[in-house]
Amino acid sequence: MKKNVAIAVIILLVAALGAVIWQSIKLGEKAEKPEISLEEAVKKLTEEKLAGQEQPPLENIDPKKSARDTRVYFCKRAIDRILAKGLDLQSREVRSAATLINREKLRQYYTCKAVKETDSSWCGKLKALPLDKEENQTPYAECMVQYQAMTVAYYYRKLGSNRSVDELEKILDAKNSALKDEIMAMAEAAFSKDPGDCDKFENMQEKMPCLLLKPGQDPPAPPATQPEALNFYYTFMAYKHNDPSYLERTKDFDKFVLLGTFTDEAYCDAAFRQAAGMFCTAEK
Repeated sequence: MKKNVAIAVIILLVAALGAVIWQSIKLGEKAEKPEISLEEAVKKLTEEKLAGQEQPPLENIDPKKSARDTRVYFCKRAIDRILAKGLDLQSREVRSAATLINREKLRQYYTCKAVKETDSSWCGKLKALPLDKEENQTPYAECMVQYQAMTVAYYYRKLGSNRSVDELEKILDAKNSALKDEIMAMAEAAFSKDPGDCDKFENMQEKMPCLLLKPGQDPPAPPATQPEALNFYYTFMAYKHNDPSYLERTKDFDKFVLLGTFTDEAYCDAAFRQAAGMFCTAEK
């Protein structure tokens, strides 16, 4: 099955990977913090004027002479519509945008917005997209799985010294957040100082984030021969230490959603306009 590189750590949460990370916690060497920081890169992207260029009127485009110009026109109009309407976008418009732009780009954007705003209704917009033959789960299901794990990691970082399950519960109560019980269960174990609290999770999708976010000394990094495990490991180190520069240690890893959770800027919109705009103008 062909699949774009995972945009978020939860895609890597499988039992085999969990075993690799667990072994590395016992046997690996302690990780060194990378020197390269992504903070300036994130800030630069969100500060750039990415509001799309004015599109020429459709009547000025002759589809017989330039089919590509026509396609680019409608593709960029779809981007404008998504950003302008947000949660008001209708199901037929979501399906149209997925066709004109790209299903993966659309899922990245809605996942980023869901996590950034702690609002699972952004994932809900993806219900309009049925399962594709090259996917092992629907865009909506994938968005919700990522939303659960990344919400815990996001508030682990964001709450800082005020980190507590009570504070997180207040936030979730004030938000339109599905999976509250699952998020709170994972957070209660991850926020505590007792590693044994993670043992209650049988599912590696919940157990490994819990282990890696534990306060105190960092577990050692997996060996370099396990790049997927390293991606997973350094992603959660970034959240644990509130330092996106750890993401530079990941390999071939799409950081679209991850970077959005390290800034208060309107990163999701800016990154989506840039990434989707590049897709629109690329030669097909």
